[in-house]
Amino acid sequence: ATLLLEDLKAVVQDGYRRKLLQSTPHLILLSPYFYTTQLKPRLARWMLIWLRGQALRGLTDEATIAYLLSSPKSATTTSSGGSSGGGGAAGFDPALLRDVSDEHMKMLNLTRDWLSLLCPFVLSRVHRVAYGLLSAEDLEKALAADPLMPQSRRLLAVPFVGKDVPSRHSEFSHPDVPIGFSILAYCYNGMRAADFAQAMECLHELMELEQGPYTKRKACRLWA
Repeated sequence: ATLLLEDLKAVVQDGYRRKLLQSTPHLILLSPYFYTTQLKPRLARWMLIWLRGQALRGLTDEATIAYLLSSPKSATTTSSGGSSGGGGAAGFDPALLRDVSDEHMKMLNLTRDWLSLLCPFVLSRVHRVAYGLLSAEDLEKALAADPLMPQSRRLLAVPFVGKDVPSRHSEFSHPDVPIGFSILAYCYNGMRAADFAQAMECLHELMELEQGPYTKRKACRLWA
């Protein structure tokens, strides 16, 4: 894993040097071709580590990587993991999926969708220009205009219509997109005071539900 991260770091630095990635104000994908040929294969190997951690069985490492790098439209599979027709990516035999469990097939399909479609889309957008979290001031204005504003807009990233100008009502159409944008927004923006207070409250509640000495409870150790 360490070697893979070092390799990925070197590729990112090369992307900056060749103007295929932008480093200001943060990493921004400028070249879909660079993502497909350089970043995607390495991210697929990184996701293989995660999938093995989820006890993925029934596929070799090579077959798993081949599936993750295939186009979501290149092979149609049933939820139980069997092939329902259609061709696979070069070097990948869809029949190999017959031994993959339903749960792991869902993980594979979700991972492939992220690698092929969602990740390059999310990485190509600029924080606080195309998406971002509502600031405390934004939240106050939004709640004044709409007291019944959904919880999702309070906690997740929302579309922006310009620099530091969140959309008043728009939502992202794909349900996974705000998850990716929210992760990046919290990384770039940090936790808001209300987020930190809520996280501490949740940890305290979890600690009260757990058993054993306080210092050995999972929530308490995470708190510390």
